[in-house]
This record gives sequence, structure tokens and C-alpha cells, in this order.
Amino acid sequence: GVYVSEVKPFGEANKRGINTGDIVLEADRKEVDTPGDLKKAIESRKGGESVLLRVRRRVDGVAAFIAVQTPK
Repeated sequence: GVYVSEVKPFGEANKRGINTGDIVLEADRKEVDTPGDLKKAIESRKGGESVLLRVRRRVDGVAAFIAVQTPK
């Protein structure tokens, strides 16, 4: 997975509940092992489309699916 080291205040990830310390396990149901894998999944979408992330939350360790809209 990919460790979330920073979340922009009021950004899309922040609005969707992704926090520093969370781990992104999958993007569009494909495992991500590096930041490059995650970037590639996000950039494969057109601006404004959503990418489905599976994220393990830092606070409780629970994995959840979160849809995040890509930048326009």
C-alpha cells in the first residue's frame, strides 16, 4: 500500500475523509504498491471523473472504499 503523508486542507481527499497516516491499498480495484502506481491510476482518468480507492484508516485499521474525484 501507499502511506498518505499529507492531505491538503479542504482538498478532495480531505472532503472524503482520507487522513494523514492512512494507507491506500487499491485504486480501481488494483493493488497499489508505490506512489507511482497510485499516480498512474489517478492520471488514467479524465479530469472530474472518480477513482475508487480502498483505504485502511489509521485510527481504527478498518479498510473502506472511497470514491475521489480527479482534478479537472
